[in-house]
Amino acid sequence: MEELKKEEGNLSVSTENLLPIIKKWLYSEHDIFLRELISNAHDAVMKLKQLKMEGIFEGEEPEYCVEIIPDKEKKTLTIRDNGLGMTVDEIKKYINQIAFSGAKEFVAKYEKVKDQNNLIGHFGLGFYSSFMVADKVEIVSKSFQKDSQAVHWESDGSVKYVLEPVSKTEVGTDITLHILEDSKEYLETYRIKELIKKYSNFLPVKIKLENEVINKGEPLWKKNPADIKDEEYIEFYRELFPGEYEPLFWVHLKTDYPFELTGILYFPKLVHELDASKGNVKLFVNNVFVADKLKEVTPEFLSVIMGALDSPDIPLNVSRSQLQGDPRTKKISSHIVKKIAEKLESIYEDNREKYIQIWEEINTYIKFGCIQDTNFYENLKKAVLFKNLEKNWVGLEEYIERNKDKNINKDNKSLVLYLSEEKDNAGIEEILKENQIETLLTHSVIDSHFIDFLERQKTDIKFASADSDLNEIIFDSLYPFSEEKEKQMKEVFQKYIDDKNLEIQFKPFKSETMPSMLINPEAIRRMQEMTAMMMGKKNMGSFSKDILTINAKSSLAAKVMLYDSSDSEKAKKIVLNMKDLAYLSAGKLKGDALTGFMKRMVEDLNKG
Repeated sequence: MEELKKEEGNLSVSTENLLPIIKKWLYSEHDIFLRELISNAHDAVMKLKQLKMEGIFEGEEPEYCVEIIPDKEKKTLTIRDNGLGMTVDEIKKYINQIAFSGAKEFVAKYEKVKDQNNLIGHFGLGFYSSFMVADKVEIVSKSFQKDSQAVHWESDGSVKYVLEPVSKTEVGTDITLHILEDSKEYLETYRIKELIKKYSNFLPVKIKLENEVINKGEPLWKKNPADIKDEEYIEFYRELFPGEYEPLFWVHLKTDYPFELTGILYFPKLVHELDASKGNVKLFVNNVFVADKLKEVTPEFLSVIMGALDSPDIPLNVSRSQLQGDPRTKKISSHIVKKIAEKLESIYEDNREKYIQIWEEINTYIKFGCIQDTNFYENLKKAVLFKNLEKNWVGLEEYIERNKDKNINKDNKSLVLYLSEEKDNAGIEEILKENQIETLLTHSVIDSHFIDFLERQKTDIKFASADSDLNEIIFDSLYPFSEEKEKQMKEVFQKYIDDKNLEIQFKPFKSETMPSMLINPEAIRRMQEMTAMMMGKKNMGSFSKDILTINAKSSLAAKVMLYDSSDSEKAKKIVLNMKDLAYLSAGKLKGDALTGFMKRMVEDLNKG
């Protein structure tokens, strides 16, 4: 082997522009230098380990590790590995040519990105990231190859470098950075430890600082899900996100086709309204942290998701807006949605009690997801739940199956009866319970949109509020009530009610105890609820005439007809009370109308 002599040379004719750009442009990203150097050291160690397993490296097997050595007196930071090392030719190839070309390519891409602070990862700058924090960098390396000469390489960040032989007996590489005055923080133990934990915590090779192993080692997402206990998933979540409550559930991702993706995603427990904005997906590449808050890989309805993804197929060194539109990112996002839906469905099938607890916390997100993504709905449609009047959660599919032959409308569609949980439904609830009419409760601001969506997906059903014009089930179709009788009653009642915005109709209720109720057209009701939701108001008023429905079987209605000819004042008072009771039951009796109703009640009570 030819003996190495001291050699001085130039890196490249274009180097003058490269290193100043690295120092200036990437000022806010100086931390990544340690990530890049530790990653290179880790790769060298793993390669030597593989060569030892194959019998190519015949030397004594070391305790594989990467060591970080700060020296405040000398103002140096050394990254030491006992990996495969480099020969003089390899230093010329990998440091002077390949690493330099890689850095040059990185900077060329960086210049093209408009929003450089929003760049994903700043990944791949490699060895030359050293010059962000150092004014001189030295490499001392000895290759694993038999009889190889140890080499010393040095550069001050200009176009020049020095390459010469050096005395070194152990196989491996030392990279020593002479730290700039404004970068002395990187000589502090706490700061180095912080960066190792952030960027290199999950590398499988030990990373030591002051004889202490700092990194955790291989991440949980690399292990077989069948071998992992729930407690381990929860512990890993707390390690990723200290201080968080126990997650509701998680999904372990492992796929290698049509893209490579591993990771664990958690649905967090949402305690406060502000929690909806705390989602955080951390991105890793080969166990090395690259970026966090990666909302671009999940749809809007999963923006609260937290966890870690490791994938070489997610584009790096692009802006977040470019990432969102990338076809590979879209495929990964669709895969995540599918896996979350499958996980929820499996919990529904295997542990209904746990699923109900999850549904109570995140049903708004699930409903939003169904509306946004029909594939998500198709995977999860069996697990869509509503509360019933008894406040028990029931599956929509189960409800439809139980009632498909009971609640049929004029279009031969199966009616799904519901009431708004936010309203006072005492009167109508009594009729429904008395006649064993199963009714669901809506309780979320998104439910008006959600039931519209469900009707489009299941064209053989129709949602109808139990107090709407679509619900004929609460009426007694067998009760003898002629058109002539209805005409007579309508003339009497309209005589005492002077309200142009009120339409009066008469129906025989199945229950005699409820004298009257307001019934609104279903389409108008939904329009009001959607508008109220968009405007952020609970009640937007009515877009049409209210329909006062009088129970033709009610004893009060009979008294009105009796007193109309003998005591019109008493008849009028009963009519007004029946009207106000209907408005009161619907939560719409307010202002002067409420005051008038209370006065009449007090008068009747005083009469005893």
